[in-house]
Amino acid sequence: MTRLRTTHSNASVRPRAEALVDHHGSIRATAEAVGVSYDTLARILRFPNTTVQERTYQAITRAHANMRRAQKRRDTVADAVVADFATTPEGRAFIAECRGAA
Repeated sequence: MTRLRTTHSNASVRPRAEALVDHHGSIRATAEAVGVSYDTLARILRFPNTTVQERTYQAITRAHANMRRAQKRRDTVADAVVADFATTPEGRAFIAECRGAA
C-alpha cells in the first residue's frame, strides 16, 4: 500500500520563506533557524512550481509566525510610556490637536 504524503503548493509558502530570508539575511541562516535543509529552502525559492511537504510547510509557517509576533512586540509602545507622554505639555498639546481634528 502506498502512503500518500500531504503536500502544499509553493505559492502558499514562498512569500513566508522570502520574508524569513530577508529577516535572517541569507538562505543558509534561514534554513538553520527554520530547521530545514539549505537545498530544500533554495528549491522553494528557485522553482515556483515545486511542491512542499507538510513538515517543511509547518516549519516555515511556524518560523514566520514567530518572526511576525516578535516584530509586533518590538514595535509596540508600553502603556507606561504613553501615560507618561500624555501628562507632558507636548502630550497634552498632541491630544488637543487630535481632538480638534476629529
